[in-house]
Parts: sequence; structure tokens; C-alpha cells
Amino acid sequence: MAGLFFLLGAKRNAYTPAGIHSKSSRPDNFYVNVEDGVKKELFRTDLSKEGVNKTWQVGKQLRPGQDNVEITLQHINGDEGSTFTSNKENAYVSHYLQKLWDAGSPQSQPGTGTLTTGAVEIKSGVNSRTFSGLVSANSYFTKLTGKGDTSSKKTILRFNGYRLDVNSVRVYWNTNPETDNRYFVVQRRLSNEAGYKNIDTVLTLSVNGISLNDLNYEIKDNNNYNGLSFYRLILVDRSNKSTFSNIIAITPAPGKYKLLLWPNPTPDKFFVGLNGEVNVKTIVVWNAIGQRLRQVNVNGRSIIEISGLMPGTYMVSFVSSVNQIIETKKVIVTGY
Repeated sequence: MAGLFFLLGAKRNAYTPAGIHSKSSRPDNFYVNVEDGVKKELFRTDLSKEGVNKTWQVGKQLRPGQDNVEITLQHINGDEGSTFTSNKENAYVSHYLQKLWDAGSPQSQPGTGTLTTGAVEIKSGVNSRTFSGLVSANSYFTKLTGKGDTSSKKTILRFNGYRLDVNSVRVYWNTNPETDNRYFVVQRRLSNEAGYKNIDTVLTLSVNGISLNDLNYEIKDNNNYNGLSFYRLILVDRSNKSTFSNIIAITPAPGKYKLLLWPNPTPDKFFVGLNGEVNVKTIVVWNAIGQRLRQVNVNGRSIIEISGLMPGTYMVSFVSSVNQIIETKKVIVTGY
């Protein structure tokens, strides 16, 4: 391990040093420069109110994009913008990556200015952050203020989907915030299957696994199943821990058979009608997460009444004599 201190200032009496701590046992060369100003996209939209009006340029020469490197930045209190000053307890080192300044962790009150060979700089502030394989031959860093330590925030996920046409389903989701996440696994279970199967893997769009903004994802699944399809997500974090999303149910495209369901929505009871063109053996009622609530034998009837369901959204499947789902319809029970 090695530590370097760069005594820097953009102009006279503007002491804004940087500390570099390489956590690798292999040697490397670094250079650091500092300039006044910080822009949202390096060149546009001034961010001086949200930050410390400084941009540090760091280069890692021998092993760019490798190793863990701790970056420590010291600013002068007088350079702080009004938003930064009023929210200093959530200050952090930000990295310019993928055309954006990222949201960093830890977010905390700056420490006293200790990057000096003399007395502690009381009117300065120090923040540090470790980057894993992200310090390149030409990287940019600044200090901004956020919404609290992102390490304590949990990913909030909104997951949904719908049928596009007879052959495909769109599955989509949104996160805000998204923290410590690596990728999502999209899973599907057809109503005639016992368990879920992985159908796609989607990498996180968050920078360094952290985002405090809306991130939108979607996939198109080739699915022409005539029965009910259930989807869910597995969220896999950087320590390979997995969590599950909610489950959504997707109805099939309308079939060629005249299988009816009315009234819809209904305050309580509804009817299903069969026209005799297809051999329907049973009617199955599912809730929104794929639990089978009721199964009714047809026994030659052409109209069947179903009642006694709590208010909510349900799926009603028409099942053939060979136990294949012919078609599934959605019904909404509103209650009285």
C-alpha cells in the first residue's frame, strides 16, 4: 500500500490538496491537477452552489482502471456554494463517469483540513472515498452534497408488465433510489409450470452501483402462451445477496374461442359463458400473485356463476379436458 499527498491550488492562497492511497501492493504513478469550477457535464450547467467550485483531475499511469484507490479531497470553506453549506452533513466525493457526476458514499460532514505539513487548516474540509477499478489515466472528481448516506438507503423498485401482442410481453421496472446493486434476473412461470425459470439478465444502469435518480429498465419476452404467465425479478447486489420483487400476472392474447365473462368490473358475482366449440372442463380463479383460489367443474354447463370473492383483481382461466389453459381473462371485483 502507498499514500501520496499533492499540494495543490488553482490560484494563490487557494490551498486545495488531494491525497491518493493505493490499496494495491503493486506500484503505480499518479498525477493530480485542480481547477476552479465544476460543471454538470464538465462543460455545461454550473454546479458551484451544490459543490465546492473545484474539479480535481487524477491520472493513474501504470495500471489505469485497476486496483482499489482511496481519493481524499480538501476544500476551502469559502469556496462552498450555498446549497453545499446548508447541507454539509451529506457531503461526498463525486466521480465523473458515463457523462454524469455520480452519487457517492459515504456522505458525511467534512473533516478538518489535515492534508498539510503544518497546522490543521480549520477553515477547510476533507472527504474521502474508495474507488474499485475506476481511477483511469484521466479521471475527474469533485465534492457535492446529497440526500444522506446512500449506504443506508435501500433500493425502491416498481415492477410491471403487459402483453404487447399474441407473441410477446413487455416487462419493465423503475428504481429510485438504487443502491449496491449489480444486476437483475427476470424470471417467468407459466401457469402449467411448477417453478420459475430465468429468461434474461439485465445489468444495473447505476454508476458504481448507486443512483438517487430514476432509472428505467425493460425487456421484451417472446411469449405466446395461451394461459396465465407470472413474472418476477431477482435483485443481486455486490455481495451476491438476492432479493425478490413483487409478482405480476400477464393474461394471454384473446383466443379464437368465444369464451365470455360478464359483467366486468362487477360489485360481486360474475358469469362465464361457454359456446360449446371447445371442450372446457374446469374454470380456475387466480389472484394477482398466482395463487389458485377456486376451481369449478363445468359438467356440461354453458353459463357458470362465480361469487363470494373479496374486492380485487383476479384472473379466470378456461381449462381443457387435457388440463391445458385455453384462455385467461381478467376480472375486477369492486365490492359494494
